[in-house]
Amino acid sequence: MTVGCAATPVQDTTGQTQTPVQNPPDQTQIPSQNQQGQNQEPKPVPIPEPKPVSQEESQVIAVQFLRNSPTFRFDGIESTLKLAGSEAGAKPFTWIFNYEFQSRQAGYGDRTGMVLAQVITDHKAQIVLEQGAVVSAILDDRWDELKGKRIE
Repeated sequence: MTVGCAATPVQDTTGQTQTPVQNPPDQTQIPSQNQQGQNQEPKPVPIPEPKPVSQEESQVIAVQFLRNSPTFRFDGIESTLKLAGSEAGAKPFTWIFNYEFQSRQAGYGDRTGMVLAQVITDHKAQIVLEQGAVVSAILDDRWDELKGKRIE
């Protein structure tokens, strides 16, 4: 698949010569299939514009995500949850939020059924949103809350 190049005639599976359709530079070709499963002429699909999401809207999404994350939901202490800082990311409509909170036991994720140390544990969470979607959620630089596993 070529986008935005000179159209060079090619021979199709029936032996006929065809000239590919050129797309404008802001479009991508996606091949479709007919009912027999054979590829048809690619159809241009517009590339979406970045979705404008404000810092305030993103902050609401970030704190909702954190409150509903397995670690916080398991034993996070609501009264300790606070925004420690925020900044714009490198991409448009990207926001980075840093939160602090405490939990009632050590560890990460849903620890149901585990033997846990009953100790108040401090946590730092960095939540990154792009265009209103959480793309990264890291606790204490050790735990990936989106993947539910330790960072190696």
